Amino acid sequence: MTFIAINLLKLIRFLLKITGRGNGTALPGVIGEKLFFKNFQKLAGKLDQIVIITGTNGKTTTSKIVRTILKQNKVKVLANISGANLTRGIIASLAFNTNFFGKLKSKTAIFEVEEASMSKVVDLLSPHIAVVTNLFRDQMDAYGELDHTREVIEAGLKKMDEHSIVLLNANDPRVTYMNKVCVGKVKYFGLDDMNIPTDSENAVPDSIKSPDERSDLKYSHVYFSHIGIYKSEDGKFTMPNPDFSANNYSVTSDKNNLPETNFSLVNSSTKKTIEVKDFKLLGLYNILNCLTAFAVIELLINDGLNVTKQEYVKITAAFGRGETIIMKNNCSVTLLLVKNPTGFNSALGAINDIEKKNIILALNDNTADGKDVSWIWDCNFEAIKNYKKVIVAGKRVEDLALRCKYAEVPSTTAESYADAVKEFTLKKDEDGYMKNLNDVHIFALCSYTALLKFREYLATIANIKKIDQEI
Repeated sequence: MTFIAINLLKLIRFLLKITGRGNGTALPGVIGEKLFFKNFQKLAGKLDQIVIITGTNGKTTTSKIVRTILKQNKVKVLANISGANLTRGIIASLAFNTNFFGKLKSKTAIFEVEEASMSKVVDLLSPHIAVVTNLFRDQMDAYGELDHTREVIEAGLKKMDEHSIVLLNANDPRVTYMNKVCVGKVKYFGLDDMNIPTDSENAVPDSIKSPDERSDLKYSHVYFSHIGIYKSEDGKFTMPNPDFSANNYSVTSDKNNLPETNFSLVNSSTKKTIEVKDFKLLGLYNILNCLTAFAVIELLINDGLNVTKQEYVKITAAFGRGETIIMKNNCSVTLLLVKNPTGFNSALGAINDIEKKNIILALNDNTADGKDVSWIWDCNFEAIKNYKKVIVAGKRVEDLALRCKYAEVPSTTAESYADAVKEFTLKKDEDGYMKNLNDVHIFALCSYTALLKFREYLATIANIKKIDQEI
């Protein structure tokens, strides 16, 4: 029956593709979830290692870093790289990663999981390792307050096997508080370097009270938002010591005035240390993503997976998460997904020290973005008022323009992404003719579907991979 289910889903996908009705993931996944759930439970049981990664931010980048390191070691990985992080998307990934006989092509799986899907995904996969990256306010119309998001994740963690491992972010108070529901072993990853500068300008804390609601949280160090080193005022709730940590942080500038980030990754139990030089991904939040991936790799090694190389310097950005796309005349666009105040402010912090910043802001209000866009009023738009030019675009361009006006940010609206790019890359010469400029670098901060459309436009003028072709 499992063989029939797999090939039925493959057939549906094939028919959808040849008729031009999408990439053929959604409908097969829905059918697989409704009709063949137990069959795919059985198929998932044939995997040797299953890692699921959930949380508000960092799922995609962390997953890609893990996959890249495993690829360096010639380990085949099954993953939902197209961003299909609901149960149906994971079922589709399982089905499409089998051979003609219905056997899985890999023994190791890394899945991103949407927070509200945790309970059902754990039922489906019985994962060996579950990772919770962080909890931030995100799509309030869909998820509600942070405590609700924590509860739906905990509902999944409660179902984990007693031999499983749950990896929690020690720097996030609400995430560490999840240890009270974990059945298996709990491990922590976190930053514990006091030399990493605080980001008070872009900090919009989502957690100000101890998760047990007994007293206020006091921070000795804030990395961004509510991510930091903390303890409750009454001393009964403190940050746990991380089993995996990043320290020895330093930033220098390269010849193009772009930041070169260096740090150490440490496994406290084995004393293993990896020095990471010139890390390519922008922002402190990406160091935390790298640390999360390192922790996952170390746990997989402990589980018997053969990983001898961990070359983090070769990591490139995941789709839309700091991904740089080269256009003509050596002009480029760096795409930065922003979907909540913490993501927006962290993206600004990541590019803060780069000179001659050209900024495009793009906001949509489709279902995948969240219908409620009021979160932009909690973002630090005031930090960009000294930029020479800011272009705003997307379905909610008027909301962005109004937010810029109140922050005293001079902005220009663009009707399309092509027009937005041309604002920076085309200029009239002294004779009044349009000419192409050289070496222009644009940073585009986009909500999810705006990013998809922007990248779709860039694909017409640059040679880039499709999303589902990435590592």
